[in-house]
Amino acid sequence: MIGRELDTSHSLVEWLLRNRGGHVRGFVNAIFSGFSAIALARSVATIIKDHPELVGLFHLSSEPISKFDLLTLINRHFDAGIPISPDPSMTVNRSLDSARFRHMTGFKPPSWRKLSSKWLSTPTRYDLL
Repeated sequence: MIGRELDTSHSLVEWLLRNRGGHVRGFVNAIFSGFSAIALARSVATIIKDHPELVGLFHLSSEPISKFDLLTLINRHFDAGIPISPDPSMTVNRSLDSARFRHMTGFKPPSWRKLSSKWLSTPTRYDLL
């Protein structure tokens, strides 16, 4: 999952923002396809309400994005001005394949631009209500 934190600052977003005035590397071959906690909670609520027939294990994912592209999106959203160098040294694919889930439910994940407008805002404890 990704997004702002309430009480700690261990996430990718918080790490990037702590580097204002500095420079970071963004892994172009590190792939991610998760959601924010808020988007995941809302998706699960929709599944429970609209698809009670679903049984089994399903992946729920966004479109895959590289950590470099994700950092660039975060940097732009916060107008942080942090130089990000593309770094090909690490290769890892942590993306999920949600094709089966999408086929059975008609689910289409929102674009990263749309996701970022929601989960990059400063969270409140009431966002989950």
